[in-house]
Order: sequence, then structure tokens, then C-alpha cells
Amino acid sequence: MSAALFFGSLLSVALASPVGAAAVVAYGLGTALPVGVFAIGLAIGAGFVARVVPALQRWQPKLQQGLGWLLLAIGLFLLARDSLCLWGDGPV
Repeated sequence: MSAALFFGSLLSVALASPVGAAAVVAYGLGTALPVGVFAIGLAIGAGFVARVVPALQRWQPKLQQGLGWLLLAIGLFLLARDSLCLWGDGPV
């Protein structure tokens, strides 16, 4: 309801101004163009995801195992460095 009142008053004020319909057209284009660009980007992104997801699903078990080992190695390194003080000046 408030949007209808706002835009209704906006249109009447804009059309009564010396610029007239040009202000209304500029406002309409200014609000429609970003929405259109976002919609096109979303459509292109959805097509890309549809092509990439099957390949990612094939690699997912290997990626999970590799990243698990990487996180374990990082954790052990940080344990050795910070808690056991094997490298550096001790805990940070």
C-alpha cells in the first residue's frame, strides 16, 4: 500500500516538473537495468553450475579426503609450533 502511494505521488510530481516524462523514464531505466543485469548473470551462472556440478561430484570424495589430510597436517603443525614450542618463540 505504501509503495503504491509513494510511486503514485512520485509520478504526479515528476510529470508536473519541467523535465516531465524524461525524469520518469530515467528513473524507470535506472531501477530496471540493475535488475536485468542481475537476472542475466543469474541465468549464465545457473548454466555454468549445471555443467560443472557433475564433474565436481566425481572428484568430491578425493577432494574431501585430500582436504581432510591437509587440515590434519595444519592442525598438527600448529600444535607442534604453539603448544609444544618446537618452532619459533613459543605460543603466539
